Amino acid sequence: MARSEAKVPEAPRPARKTSHYSTEVEDETLEFIRAIEDFKRKNAQPFPSWSEVLQVLKGLGYSRQT
Repeated sequence: MARSEAKVPEAPRPARKTSHYSTEVEDETLEFIRAIEDFKRKNAQPFPSWSEVLQVLKGLGYSRQT
């Protein structure tokens, strides 16, 4: 005898809002991802250490504000 399972309907997902800010963040995120991918390719290293990630960030111009 086959067991029947009731399907629970999914809740509707909220519409995704797009703004200038989110586009900026996406651009910065993509720049960071590309920089990490470049680092991994140049150093033949699939998983950079946190110190190396910090190097990449500094290379992109990020600095700690005190």
